[in-house]
Amino acid sequence: MTNGDFGGVAVDPIRVRVPISHSFFTWMAALLLVINLVGFSPTYFLRIWFHAPALPLHVHLHGALFTSWFVLFLIQASLVPRGRLRLHRRLGAAGVALAALIVPATLAVIYSSHSRSLGSGGSEGQVASLLFGQLNLLTAYATFVSPVQSLVGVEPMRTRDSCC
Repeated sequence: MTNGDFGGVAVDPIRVRVPISHSFFTWMAALLLVINLVGFSPTYFLRIWFHAPALPLHVHLHGALFTSWFVLFLIQASLVPRGRLRLHRRLGAAGVALAALIVPATLAVIYSSHSRSLGSGGSEGQVASLLFGQLNLLTAYATFVSPVQSLVGVEPMRTRDSCC
């Protein structure tokens, strides 16, 4: 791909100057990663120090996939303000793959946690209500992520104002 001329402005397809305001997304991605790390520290990341019980393999898989997704989100968001759009788009394919793996891993965690809740004396109504809420959240996640899959590998629409 060669340099292009968009609206009288030469654009390098590898590096594009992006306004500083785009760093907002980098800060939001960093905040979400910190919330994830702090929120799950007692039961996952630092569970040894909090004397939390051992976790089954499928919970570790779910935790590793979701944490990887947040890390990738931060990396992608930090690439845009630096003008590294090509790498940002390439990493998008990894994000789609992670998202596709997160859905069944989350279903396994939801299923096992609800089976455990019923076995430990939780009422069917409480467990059904919790299950319904978690499945709705998972459906919302899949609904928001699935349109991104169709964008992987698609060249962005170039407009006169999008290049600077």
